Amino acid sequence: MDPVPFENFSQDDFSFSLYRYEKPSFYLANSGLPDFFFNDVSKLSEPTQASPGADLIYSLRSIQYGLQASAWPAQDIQLRVSLPFESNAFEDLSGVTQDRQNIGDLEVGASYLLTGKRTGGNYVGLDGWYRFATGTSPFSEPVSPVLATGKGTPEGSLGVILRQQLARFSVFESVHYQHSLPLQLTASSLYLGPGVFQWPDEFQALIRAEFMAFQQAERMVTLFGQYRMRRIGVMTWNQIPMTFNQGRYDDTLFYRSEERRVGKECRSRW
Repeated sequence: MDPVPFENFSQDDFSFSLYRYEKPSFYLANSGLPDFFFNDVSKLSEPTQASPGADLIYSLRSIQYGLQASAWPAQDIQLRVSLPFESNAFEDLSGVTQDRQNIGDLEVGASYLLTGKRTGGNYVGLDGWYRFATGTSPFSEPVSPVLATGKGTPEGSLGVILRQQLARFSVFESVHYQHSLPLQLTASSLYLGPGVFQWPDEFQALIRAEFMAFQQAERMVTLFGQYRMRRIGVMTWNQIPMTFNQGRYDDTLFYRSEERRVGKECRSRW
């Protein structure tokens, strides 16, 4: 239901990839899903008087597979497409495992470089994407809304990307604003009934530092670390604020990762 948090901007003429990303309970519980989505999900641990510092962990797992492709029809324009497939599962309060598999929300995106070139080390550009509501809606999911593979409504994002490079070191930064269209619920909709549901707007920022540890011909080894921030706004139903992330009406989430990437550059001429 929630998109995979990784940067898919590529400098290659053409890029095609298959990916698999496992989203743990922590990520899903803090991604802006309404609190009532988790009412029927059993808990593996939670804070108590005996263990006030324990984490709230649900018996919920989500694995997203996907196909991604990008191409540069011109030196300053990149086009992208991503088709996800999700497999979600959880253990309900009676101990029964519930699961669902389906396609997610199809995404198309584009980047336009205002300065610099994709083959150079420095550039500034505009970036955006649009997601179609091709996945299943949480408000029509008969078992549980957390098994849905989409948000039930289109959403889009617009932002700025920039990159600076010095020898083997480079820094990539991006800032995006995300907005979803209002979701009109009817009397036949599950969980909330008729009305207008609005997913929260999001402000997302990323900074990633990379080091080219090895490169010979087309083979390379890149080490990088990145830090992300996501500011989630107010979620409403019939203009009434709703809680998410365990009782909050808005939230800010920070998370980081360090990885090593081993690959072969894919360069083709258009």
